[in-house]
Amino acid sequence: MTELDDLQQIWKGQSSHMDLPGPEQVLNGIQDLHKKVQKERKGMTLSFILTFLILGATTFMYSKPFYIIGLLLIFLAMSFMLFLIWKNKEADTGNHFDLTNQNFLQKNIRFIQHRRKITTKYMPIYASLLILGLNTGYINILEEFGMDGMMRLGIHIGFTLLMVLAFYFGIKNHLKKFDEKIIPLLDSLRSMEAKK
Repeated sequence: MTELDDLQQIWKGQSSHMDLPGPEQVLNGIQDLHKKVQKERKGMTLSFILTFLILGATTFMYSKPFYIIGLLLIFLAMSFMLFLIWKNKEADTGNHFDLTNQNFLQKNIRFIQHRRKITTKYMPIYASLLILGLNTGYINILEEFGMDGMMRLGIHIGFTLLMVLAFYFGIKNHLKKFDEKIIPLLDSLRSMEAKK
């Protein structure tokens, strides 16, 4: 049983008195989710290009080894997330939203599962690479300020803790909203699929 299946069982227990979303609500929910993914794809692609151009240009002025390694880790983190967002072919439905089509139902069940997997499984990897990249990137910069080793270590630890907390609470909040909205939708899709 997957984590998503466990959450569905909890939701069913808490909401047994409630009806599943109807076909129109399900269709609207799926369309909204697909629109959100398209925006994310465009936004992430644009962010990647701008980050690459801006930070890449700084290497001509500042080409210290740790700075370059840090940039490469940041680009790796962003490329990883970009790949995951574009990888999901289930997101490419065009304008064909048809709840009577079993293939459509199955594709969207996989689509929702993939969306949640990005947050639960892959976002921590992205966060780790990004934090490592940022920490590595400013090793040389902090050295140039003449700080002693303990002060630099304190800055690295403080920054890392701040970023870990930001990602932890950000992911937790995102999952809470996602589950409240999407698990009932997933239940409806599975129910419709079972009736085919």
